[in-house]
Amino acid sequence: EINSAQMKAMLDVNVVGLVLCASKSANSMLRRGVDDGHIININSLGGHRVTGALNFYSGTKFAVTAITEGLRKELVAKSRIRVTVMG
Repeated sequence: EINSAQMKAMLDVNVVGLVLCASKSANSMLRRGVDDGHIININSLGGHRVTGALNFYSGTKFAVTAITEGLRKELVAKSRIRVTVMG
């Protein structure tokens, strides 16, 4: 069982933190003219497989994959910066 405070903390770390770090990194690379950078987002098995006891956690990890794919598509139009998810 997970309460709302635990859900918020998990979202903040696994999703919001990832978005803030990845977008700041991408913007910094673009601003400095880095055209061959690489952003690597770390995921876990929870982003590939859902178990009943960890369904909320898995949801945040599925979000890591979606955010990574979205950022990759956004950056491919304007640079050669690579975006990868590992885990």
